[in-house]
Amino acid sequence: MELPWNEVDLRNKTITLKAKRVKGKYARTIPLDSESCDILKRQKELRMKYRGADADHYVWHRSGRRIKDIRGSWKKAVEKAGCPHKTFHDYRRTATRNMLWSGRLPERAVMDVLGWRSREVMDHYMFTKEEDRKRIAEVIGEITNGKSS
Repeated sequence: MELPWNEVDLRNKTITLKAKRVKGKYARTIPLDSESCDILKRQKELRMKYRGADADHYVWHRSGRRIKDIRGSWKKAVEKAGCPHKTFHDYRRTATRNMLWSGRLPERAVMDVLGWRSREVMDHYMFTKEEDRKRIAEVIGEITNGKSS
């Protein structure tokens, strides 16, 4: 997705996606951690190197020119990483699962940041995999044996 600089607020560590640009058609604010802010600051420095309309307007660019489609680059990256069948949405599922399983975030907050208005959408991303079922068995065993509170 194209991200214009006017939606990035490094001082407040947020990205505010405008309603007209997102699938759900409602604006939402995404908090940023320090590492993400550092990456965006470095990207902002690159903007100075590649002065021009695209580099000035968009956070992500290739040598100053707007990136319109990442599919080719994504395919090369996952092949190089040794996981050629992974899709971008596979990592969205992983992020969702990690946020929820941390036990530190309410479902509603996760749904809000990811732009989901219904529980059905989150359930779509949280489908159970074999490794999930094995983890459930381990947790049940720990609870049953008094190893977890």
